[in-house]
Amino acid sequence: MPGLLARLSLDSRVEHRPMPVDSVQHQRWEPPGCDARCIAYTFLSIVLFLFIAIALVLLMFSRATSKSK
Repeated sequence: MPGLLARLSLDSRVEHRPMPVDSVQHQRWEPPGCDARCIAYTFLSIVLFLFIAIALVLLMFSRATSKSK
């Protein structure tokens, strides 16, 4: 077992090379811009989510009150 660990440590040497300046590592990722359509879809999705959430709460509340009668 120690021989295997020694062989693994010898095989796992990493060669460090300097990266070129124009490499992908130095480029900053810019998120895509959001146009008017993107803003409208975001607004509609939030409104739809709230509508469904309120409908579910009202449905659960009406079932809870109908069982207690």
